[in-house]
Amino acid sequence: MSEYMDETVKKAMKEAEDRVNMYYHVAVDWIDKIQRGLSVGGEIKRRNWNSIAIYGYGDLGRLLYKEATLNQIDVKYVVDRNPYYKSLPCKVKIITPDGDLEKVDVMIVTALNYYSEIKKSLIEKEFQAPVISIEELIYS
Repeated sequence: MSEYMDETVKKAMKEAEDRVNMYYHVAVDWIDKIQRGLSVGGEIKRRNWNSIAIYGYGDLGRLLYKEATLNQIDVKYVVDRNPYYKSLPCKVKIITPDGDLEKVDVMIVTALNYYSEIKKSLIEKEFQAPVISIEELIYS
């Protein structure tokens, strides 16, 4: 294996490790919030957001969907670029980022590594609702 390939593999492995660590800490802090009698769903309701969209349907996105529905919060749709998620049986509409983004009270991004890029893209598309990271709800 060439030296360049070694460095490329090392970089990719480091990025994957960093992503796993970030998701781990967010998940632990989310559980801690629940154990303190608080919830992300409660925070959404406190902010008077009645209809939401979720950007990213990986593990955190699916957890947010479950918590939102348990708290009677209307999840209008989920945005994800991965076609795999469209093949899953689920009760929510899954659209691609270039799809028609209906009006909602807030877009909650669960794709933590891409939050800045996603927010910028949505602003460029003139998306009319606030765009926040799931972290804002977990750490508030």
